[in-house]
Amino acid sequence: MAMTTLNRRQFIGSTAAAIAAVGLSPRP
Repeated sequence: MAMTTLNRRQFIGSTAAAIAAVGLSPRP
């Protein structure tokens, strides 16, 4: 469970970071 929780948190963090980067850097 601990490993799954950590993996999920990391995955969500990476996804959020990617979305934020795309949102802050819109491309034509």
